[in-house]
Amino acid sequence: MGQYSDDTILGLSNLFQGFERAHGRYDIKRANEKGKNEGKAVTYPSPPTLQLWQTHVEGSGAGLGIIPLRSDNTVLWGCIDIDVIGIDHAALEAKCKRLALPLVICRSKSGGAHCFLFLRDPVEATVVVDPLSAWAALLGYGGCEIFPKQTMRYDLEKDIGNWLNMPYFFAEKTNRYGIKNGEMLDLQQFIQHAEEMSVTEDDLTAVNVASDDNDMFSDGPPVSGT
Repeated sequence: MGQYSDDTILGLSNLFQGFERAHGRYDIKRANEKGKNEGKAVTYPSPPTLQLWQTHVEGSGAGLGIIPLRSDNTVLWGCIDIDVIGIDHAALEAKCKRLALPLVICRSKSGGAHCFLFLRDPVEATVVVDPLSAWAALLGYGGCEIFPKQTMRYDLEKDIGNWLNMPYFFAEKTNRYGIKNGEMLDLQQFIQHAEEMSVTEDDLTAVNVASDDNDMFSDGPPVSGT
């Protein structure tokens, strides 16, 4: 299947399992005056196959987008999408570590940050969204986009949901990479790091309890009631 092994492609696709019936594709056309990549985003009513993941990683076609909310209203990953071009990813990662947040930091396609939460088993989307929103505020980015954007899907045919651009497009020369200890990770290193950072639902609850009981987030900004 090309320069990346089947196991590598499968490992990446397993991390980002999402809606089984649709996927997104994003074809970058240009960078605007602010440096943000612009292109054409299209949602396709077909599964995100391993071949599409292979094309994404090889950079031989448009980038792949995955809808995190699965057909049973559970998720295996979530994301805080910080749309701040030129953000200091190493500093953001360091703050997440200081706050003991189980987030994997990636550079987004336009230079912002995707802060990924990976789960070992499917969790109800409603359980994930509130912590991610609170953590975004604690990191100083309250009000930014949170994925999944939907927590419930009533019509599998009509209510598709919103997708997020995936990391490691054109992996050999990607600008959508993860970091660990401030250093850029290659694709295999990212998969290993993400798997090591994955948490259970109980772990997720423990982080929330710790924030209340131990004041572990005292150096973050106050959380609003919204």
